[in-house]
Amino acid sequence: MRWPADHPLLTDEALRPFEPAAAALADGSRVVRVLRHLDRRRVATLLERESDGKLAVLKVFASPRARGNDRRLRLLAAGPAASIVPSSLGVDPRGHAHLLSYHPGRELVELADGDFVASCRQVGVALRRLHDCGAVLDRSWGWPEEAAQLHRQALPSTRPAVDQLLADARNIDGGDWVCAHRDCHPGQVIVQPTGDVRWIDLDDCVMAPRSLDVGNMVAHLRRENLRGARDVEVTVAAEQQFLDGYQAALSVALTGLDRWIDVATLRLAALAATRHRDWPLHDNLMLSRWQESPFGTASGALVSR
Repeated sequence: MRWPADHPLLTDEALRPFEPAAAALADGSRVVRVLRHLDRRRVATLLERESDGKLAVLKVFASPRARGNDRRLRLLAAGPAASIVPSSLGVDPRGHAHLLSYHPGRELVELADGDFVASCRQVGVALRRLHDCGAVLDRSWGWPEEAAQLHRQALPSTRPAVDQLLADARNIDGGDWVCAHRDCHPGQVIVQPTGDVRWIDLDDCVMAPRSLDVGNMVAHLRRENLRGARDVEVTVAAEQQFLDGYQAALSVALTGLDRWIDVATLRLAALAATRHRDWPLHDNLMLSRWQESPFGTASGALVSR
């Protein structure tokens, strides 16, 4: 296996020790492109097998996360969620390198407005399929963990709102725990040429309350407007389609949904400032928490583009 000279497995000191394991998994393939690199944490690379041209994704982690990810994906592959998640193709014994199936398509965020809205319904349907697949995972994430993370990530600008939320919410887990994505947002959805959708990056998959994923997706859909990417009408329609798709098969209670939306919004506000240095987006996200939604959940105060 030959890596380009600027590949993170050669240039990132935290990932370089695991290059031999990655090369063994990728034997007989060539690098197409780096899909994502988080410095000193992980890299995902698109590969093409030289013998038949088949594509795959190689993930390499600085921490030994690959064995757990492999175990959970194989569990999902044995149930009704198999067609909407990646397949695990191999993992190195130390748990740093993981080879997964690749499925062509476009990220939800890349679609034009009309297709974006229409696909949001399928996203809701696909999330419900994941939640209802019946898989019982080996780890969980509930309100105590989410509250602790939100508190750790708070900025001086978000801390008063975070403290108020944590004081008011107490415990919003509810009793309906499911197999959840936990990093559920439009960038984690691939829309295939057929219109079907698949989830990617299930590295954080856990047992969690339904509303955690639903609230996170709603907050991210509203963020599309608040960052200037979508008009108000598109954002409102996308949110409605997503929620309708989620409830299409059989309506279920989404316990504490407004609170989970608020949690995700405050987290996004902090990330807008710390990761993206986007203070206008930070301000819009903070202001968005005060206006009522047309759908009866805590809204984003949406803005004209």
